[in-house]
Parts: sequence; C-alpha cells; structure tokens
Amino acid sequence: MGAYIQNYVNCTEIIGDVYINLNVFDDLFFLSQVKVIHGNLTIFSCTSLVDLTGLDNLIEVSGHLEINFNYDLVSLKGIEQLQRIGGSLVIKDNTQIKNIAEFQKLQQVGGDINIRNNDLLESITGLQRIKQINGYLAVWYHKNLINLDGLDSIKTIATGLDISRNDQLRNIEGLSQLKRVDGNVLIATNDSLRSFNGLNSLESIGGDFILRFNDSMTDLKGLESLVEVVKTLDIVDNDLLVNLQGLNALEFVGEDLDIRYNRSLTDLSGLEALKSTGLESILIVNNISLTNLIGLEAINLRGIPEIIIENNITLDDCAVQSVCDFLSYCGDLKVANNGVFCSTIFEVETVCQGKDNIDFSYNCDIQVFPNPTEQYLNISIENRDAHGVDYEILDQLGRRIQYYSTLQSEALDQIDVSFLPVGVYSLRLSSFKFSRVVRFVKCTGK
Repeated sequence: MGAYIQNYVNCTEIIGDVYINLNVFDDLFFLSQVKVIHGNLTIFSCTSLVDLTGLDNLIEVSGHLEINFNYDLVSLKGIEQLQRIGGSLVIKDNTQIKNIAEFQKLQQVGGDINIRNNDLLESITGLQRIKQINGYLAVWYHKNLINLDGLDSIKTIATGLDISRNDQLRNIEGLSQLKRVDGNVLIATNDSLRSFNGLNSLESIGGDFILRFNDSMTDLKGLESLVEVVKTLDIVDNDLLVNLQGLNALEFVGEDLDIRYNRSLTDLSGLEALKSTGLESILIVNNISLTNLIGLEAINLRGIPEIIIENNITLDDCAVQSVCDFLSYCGDLKVANNGVFCSTIFEVETVCQGKDNIDFSYNCDIQVFPNPTEQYLNISIENRDAHGVDYEILDQLGRRIQYYSTLQSEALDQIDVSFLPVGVYSLRLSSFKFSRVVRFVKCTGK
C-alpha cells in the first residue's frame, strides 16, 4: 500500500480489485483521487477505521462492494458520491453503524443487496434511488431496525427477498412500490412484526413464499394485491396468527399450500379466491386452535393430488362442501387426530353423505403405469361405467400440453407420451363420476 501511495497518488481509476484490511490507517485518504474501481472493493476488519473518508470522489465500483466486520466503523461518511455498483452490495457485521444514508446517490446495483447483522442499525434510508434489484435483497439479524424505509423506489427483485431475524421490525413500510419478486420470498423470525403493510403493491412471487416464526402477526393484511405464488406457500409457526385475511386476491399457488403449527389459527378465511389449478397438495397440520375450514369451503378442490388434514385437535368438522366434493371425485384425502367427526375418512364420508350432490358409490381404484415411463402410460380404471374419460397432460405450472378423450368403456387405456421432453408431469383424469390427478415422470430410453 505504501508503494501505491508513493507511485499512484494521482490515479483516478484502478484496474482490478482493491482489498483493504488494515489496522494502521484511520482513513482512506490514499484513495482520495480514485473515481472508478474496475473490480471489487472490499473493506474488511479495519480495526481503526471510523468512517470512509477518502472515498469522497468514488463514483463507480464495477464489481462487488463489501463493507464487513469493521467493528469501530461509526458511519459511511465518504461514500456520498457513489452512483453505480456493478456487482453486489454487502454491508455485514459492522457493529457501530446506525444508518446507511451516505448511499444517497447510489442508483444501480447489479447483483444482490445484503445488509446483515449490523447491531446498532436503525435505518436503511439511503437506497431510495434504486428501482430494481438484479439479485436478491436480504435484510437479516438486526436488533434495532424498525422499518424498511429507504427502499421506496424498488419495483422488481430478480432472485429473492429475505427479511429475517429483525427483532424490532414492526412493519414492512418502505417496499410500497414492489410489484414482483421472481424468486423466493422468506419473511421469518421477526418477533415484533405485526403487519405486512408496505407490501401492498406486491402481485407476483416467482418462487416459494415462506412465512415462519413471526410471533406477533395476527393476520396477513397488507398482501391484498398478491395474485400468484408460483411454487409453495408456506405458513408455519406463526403463534398469534388467527386467520389468513390479506390473501383475499390470491388465485394461484403452483406447488404446495402448507399451513402448519400456527397455534392461534381458528379458520382459513382469506383463501376464498384460490383456484386448484397447479396445486400439488394442501397440508393443514398441527393447528391446535383450528375449529373450521372456512376459507376452503367454496374452492373447487377437484384435481389436487393430495390433501392432508391432521393433528388439528379442535377441528370437529372437515366435511365442508369442497372437501366432500373432493372425496366423492376420488380425491386422495388423509385425515387423522383431529376433533370429533374429522379423525377418519369414514367419519368425514358419513357427514358428507347428508349433503346435496354427494355420491360415494363410484369405485375409485385407478392405476397409472409404468411410472416412470419412456413411451406409454397405461391407465386402469376398475368398474368403469359407460361414460367417457378425458385425459389432460399438464406441465409443472398446470398448463395443458395435450388432451385426449375416449368414449369407450374399456378397462385399460393407453397414452403415448414419447413426444414429451424428460421431466415431471401431471395426468388429469376426469369423467362424469370422478376426477383425479396423477404425477408421472417421463424418462429417456436405455
């Protein structure tokens, strides 16, 4: 570093990475002429550094900017002119900084924004000029952060959003413009989080949506614009959650709906708009205060491969119209260790028998083989009636790829699937009397 100071004191651009790991400098004045770093800038474990004075002319870092493990760093003063980061921005384990307001001119981050484990951080105001994140946004492990003000201009996030272990975070105000996250969203272990207000514009999540261990949350209000979750919706271990109000616009979940271990959940109201297209399973398990299935009763559950309702000890009535209809159309329902009339399939069927348009007289013995298959699927339907059977091949998003119909009452049908690329698919079978979805794997030949 001494040679740099002597020989390149007037240098305005650096080609390559700059790694600063010092305990001898109180400032960064030796970089005071630098405007562009064509590489990464890492400021790591600088025990004497209290701010970033000396970076006052820095406009661009074409790689990553990482400010990590600087335990005496009090502020980011000196970085105020920075406008562009080509890679990721990482601010991690700086135990004394209280805000990041000095990023006020930053307009572009090409990768992730990772703000993690800064003990005294109270505000992330300073990132207002950033409109999109091309990687993920992570805000983790903060004891004093109350809200997310400062992220007000972000409209899209490319690979994921993770807001976890922020002890004092009360709401998500600051993300009010966010419309789409193309990857997973994880909001977990925020003990004081009471509201999702701030996500009111969020319409689409391209991966999993995971809500876990948010023990002050009573409902999901603030998510009223959310229409689709492309993969799994996971609502687990939120101790004060009473219902699912806030998800009222949600129409599509592409894989599993997983509702487990929510100790105060009394019903499922808020799910009324959900459609079964794409759903691979519904799990309602270990919600000890659940008394009814309000929220599911009007949903057409036909075609979902599996529904599991278990260990909800106060749930006495599983026989809502949609569940009865699912059973009568040969749906795969598993119930156990719930309340009265909801602990065995026989109990549920007995209650369902008294409802209109419910008939359990059809034999649901259906077999699809071989699975995996290289070319043909054979479908065996025992005691098949004279009505035809419709077959649809669906991709993993529930989109129809191929449709077949047969009017014969043959005991065995055969479908050629050799044209499909290797992968996992669903076969939907439906007739006048039943509906069933079976997953199958298309594999290559030997």
